[in-house]
Amino acid sequence: MSDQQNVVANPAQAAEPNVSANTSESIGSSTNSTSIANSLKDDKQNKRDNQRLQAAIQDAQILVAYAAECGSSIDESVIRVIVSSGSLYSQNAMDDDTETAFWLAYNTLAKNVAPVTVNSLQAILDPQPGDTRKLWGMEIPKDSLARRAVRGYTVLAIVTLCTLLTIQIYWLFGKQISGDIQTITDKHTDAKAKWEAARLQAINSTPKNTNKATTGNAKDAATGAVTGTSAEDKDSSTISSGNVVQDTSLFTLKAQEQTYLLHKKSSYESLHVWSRIWAIFLPNPQIEVDDPGEKRIYDNSIILQSSNLLLDALQRYLLPLLYGLLGTCVYVLRTLSSEISARTYSEASNIGFRIRLYLGTLGGMVFAWFVIPDQTDGLFKSLSPFALAFLAGYSVEILFAAMDRFLVAFTNKQA
Repeated sequence: MSDQQNVVANPAQAAEPNVSANTSESIGSSTNSTSIANSLKDDKQNKRDNQRLQAAIQDAQILVAYAAECGSSIDESVIRVIVSSGSLYSQNAMDDDTETAFWLAYNTLAKNVAPVTVNSLQAILDPQPGDTRKLWGMEIPKDSLARRAVRGYTVLAIVTLCTLLTIQIYWLFGKQISGDIQTITDKHTDAKAKWEAARLQAINSTPKNTNKATTGNAKDAATGAVTGTSAEDKDSSTISSGNVVQDTSLFTLKAQEQTYLLHKKSSYESLHVWSRIWAIFLPNPQIEVDDPGEKRIYDNSIILQSSNLLLDALQRYLLPLLYGLLGTCVYVLRTLSSEISARTYSEASNIGFRIRLYLGTLGGMVFAWFVIPDQTDGLFKSLSPFALAFLAGYSVEILFAAMDRFLVAFTNKQA
């Protein structure tokens, strides 16, 4: 009875053993969960360390093979450690001492074959036969990074060269036609002035006792000189000063003026054909001209001015850009060939090549702005702006040196 009273009187004390048991069980379960999580984390870390070690052993074996092919002098103990490390790793028998010996040997080997690295060798070596990659849904054999780089920069150089030649030839045709029009126009104006002066002189030297018909013809010829009508051709065959030498010179001047006029018309026709590619983008003329002759002169003037603007833009901007890009492509291909031969090309080299493409392309245009051959001395004086743009693309350092020289000269003047 007393025992039952004690149990009833102290229910909390009766429940304490159960609470303690539950608490110990929960602590035990949490401890087990923590230990399991730690063990999983350790397993993942060990797995990562093993993968890193496995990759390092494979890289060291690649360097050993390269050193053997190139005939590099490598200490025998270094090679033995690397070879034994591969065997021990495959047997899962590496301990701390053997791993330490491997890393020391790997470090010694990397110093002996520098500047060649594992990355550079992997970028140059072709993948194993049978390795493929997908391109537009098709399976094609894998190429090394070096082969893809050579192919890409070669295609870029060829496309740049073809584009440059096309635009250069187009620019040369337009430049030649525009220059011929300017020259022929000046010659035609001069020949026409000489012909008019000689014709008036022949009219004034005509004998006074000629009949009225001859006098009328002389007046018509003088009128034709002002109006430019067809009477000019008629009077050129009837005017005679009585001097054979003078008359021969008169008709020679007329024939020369007509030749220049035909040459001028043919040059304008060639200019219209040359400008068909972009003439459709010209705005419609705002001035209406009814006379066909004046309208032709007006259209020729618009085409000539637009052509000169386009030629100047091509010469100042587009062609220097393409020459700079071509020079950069030549530099990249030459450097790429040297790095592949020396086994130093790696994926990091592409970053420098891409930056070089941007700088060289812009440098070609900028260098053509700053350096004017007619106002410089030395080598630059004998080079054309296009050659300077190519040189700037090939060697961007020249552009930076020229800009530094300009900056120094400017700051000295300010001081």
